[in-house]
Amino acid sequence: MTVDKQPATTYITSSLSDYKLSKKDLNDWYAENFESLPLYTSDKSDEVTILSSFMHYYRQYHGNEDFIDTLGERIRELEDLERDSILLDIDEYINEWIDNVFYGFARIIKKLRKEPVFACIPNDLLVIKNLLKFYKEVREAEDIQLNFFHHISLPKRVADVMTDMLILLLSDKVELITLEPTLDQPLQNPGSTLTEASNDIFKINWLAPQQEFAELIHQLTEKGYLSLPDMSMASQARHLARIFDFSATQRKQNPDVANNLLAVLKPVQDKNLKTTTYSYLKPTYKMKFDSIPYRPHKKKPKAR
Repeated sequence: MTVDKQPATTYITSSLSDYKLSKKDLNDWYAENFESLPLYTSDKSDEVTILSSFMHYYRQYHGNEDFIDTLGERIRELEDLERDSILLDIDEYINEWIDNVFYGFARIIKKLRKEPVFACIPNDLLVIKNLLKFYKEVREAEDIQLNFFHHISLPKRVADVMTDMLILLLSDKVELITLEPTLDQPLQNPGSTLTEASNDIFKINWLAPQQEFAELIHQLTEKGYLSLPDMSMASQARHLARIFDFSATQRKQNPDVANNLLAVLKPVQDKNLKTTTYSYLKPTYKMKFDSIPYRPHKKKPKAR
């Protein structure tokens, strides 16, 4: 995610204490900032403000910086070069938060249900619906915005884009959960292909690794034999996980199949080469389905 083409006025301030945290405190700090959903708001802001210790904690968490002492500084506006560098760092923070929320959503919701604000809510669906209602109300307000990080203040236009992403994600989760049939709740539409496929009675056993499944899906799609529904990739992964049984090659018990599928199906951008690839396409991976021919109406893409 790009923070802004025309960066807002950016300020930095240092904390008055040192930057040192224990390993446990550092892990807690990371979880609070990068593995959580926002629960609080602040007044609308047109500026970027970041506490310098945030940057140091982030680097220490990833093992890129040792303990540093600081004497503390007053808030100051940044020069252009320093500002651009810090905005790139914030862009990285936002992308990492998005990845963690996207891939660790179930774990984050489970942790949220232990918080006092959601302690009495009996199931995940009600938590998600409450969050969705809250985010929609904040998004419609002109004078407030969500707080996504502790000690980073983002401009409202950036916070609103992130809020829109959350609204789409939670709306998708509500739709998927409510589509799942239960034993004591009969299907409202017995003729629906999706709900029939969701039933564990009918599943197709996939006997090879998930990487090969992803390759097959990509090859069939690219060469004109397959067209996936127009929905988010997370939804596609969830539906495929309902239709196919991957237990024959799973190493862990009760894995999150949908997230595992998403990881291998989702395209990865190579910023250096400016190309799109997939996580399973490593030098050691041997293609199994690349010999599938293109359908007559489907032209082979020109080599770049």
